[in-house]
This record gives sequence, structure tokens and C-alpha cells, in this order.
Amino acid sequence: WVGWAGRMKKTTALIPTVLAAGLIRAGCTSPAPPAPAPATTSGPVVAPATTPAGNPPASNATPGSGDAASDDTAHNAAAEAAVRTAEGEANGRVIELDREGNGWEVEVLVGDRIHEFRIDDAGTAVTDRRGDEGVHPEDQRRAAAATISVTDAMRAALAATPGTIDDIELDDRNNVVVWEVTIDTADDDDVEVYVDATTGEVQA
Repeated sequence: WVGWAGRMKKTTALIPTVLAAGLIRAGCTSPAPPAPAPATTSGPVVAPATTPAGNPPASNATPGSGDAASDDTAHNAAAEAAVRTAEGEANGRVIELDREGNGWEVEVLVGDRIHEFRIDDAGTAVTDRRGDEGVHPEDQRRAAAATISVTDAMRAALAATPGTIDDIELDDRNNVVVWEVTIDTADDDDVEVYVDATTGEVQA
């Protein structure tokens, strides 16, 4: 029994030693390397720009730029068109044009008679025609003296005073037959411009 008991003591004494050796070996074992990080794209990720539904892309154009000049040009072109339309309708010569409402009142001299027309806003169509009447002797005299057409007189007046044609008629000024042209300027002023009906020069 003594021998068996001694062997048991030796065996029991070896257990802590074995366990300690196991722990030491476990501590010396290298841990498994971490899993590699997923690949990423270098640089910041920028979301694509989007335009909200219903909103058109912004424009660098300035709203309304050049509109006033375009309106003036269209208005004056309509005045010239009204002259052509009336003269073609009566086969005569315009001696007076007046802007009235949304159209033009035009007087055309044919022989010794005056024909009056109402022309639409664009100056291209006759909307009304009044009966002709005898021309006044003074109007007859001025018309006979004038060698500059109403259209050329309007252009000369606008070159001197930009704006829109309001009316034009033959008249006398400083003993000279002139085209008296009324122009609406950008300041909403009615400016009278006098164009020599025989030379086309603008009077001071």
C-alpha cells in the first residue's frame, strides 16, 4: 500500500505541471490573422447631381433683356406695313397715319379724293374702309410739294429720336412743307420731330 500511495502522490503532483505546460503552449500560439478589409474606391463618393422634377436647368440669360427694343422694332415695322397695305388697297399715296387703339388709321390721297382705312395692329389687313371725300386744298398743296415718302420720313425721324411711331402727317413749318412725326419715347414722352418733305432732313 505504501508503494501505491507514493505513486498516487507523484501522479497528483504532475497534474498542475501538465496543465501549466499546456497553458504556456497555448499562449505561444499565434492568433489567426484578421480578415482583410473589403476593397474601397479611393476618394470621396459624390452623389450625381439631380434636377428636381418640374424645375428646368438654370439659365445664364437675363429675363427680359432686349424685349423693349424688339417691341419698338415690331411696332414701327407694323406702321410701315400699314402704309403699304393702305396704298395697295387704294392705289394712292398715304398723307397721314395715326395709331388708334389696336390698329392704324390711314388716309390715302387718290387724285383729288381722300380714302380712309382702318388697318389691323400688324398693319397687314384692312378692317374697315370709309367712304372717300374731297381733299382739302392745303393738303393737296402739301402733298404735291412733298417728294419724301411717309415711310422715309418715319425712318429719318426715328434715326433722330428713337421710339415708336404714334402719328405722322404733312404740315407747314417755317415756310417749309414738313412731315410732322410724333414719337413715343422710352420715357413715355410724345416728341414732335419735323422732317423736311423735300430733302428728308430733320429740322432742329
